[in-house]
Amino acid sequence: MGKTIIIIGPQGSGKGTIAEGIKEELGMEVITTGDLLREETEEGNRRRKED
Repeated sequence: MGKTIIIIGPQGSGKGTIAEGIKEELGMEVITTGDLLREETEEGNRRRKED
């Protein structure tokens, strides 16, 4: 299993900038909470449409 790096901090503190730097330096994937929430929302919308 690969390594996981978690970056936390307040809005506007540079988390995304740091994550992009790590992505470029180490070739790691960046997953944001916003990405996860959007994905779950879309999945929920799809399920409701199927019902």
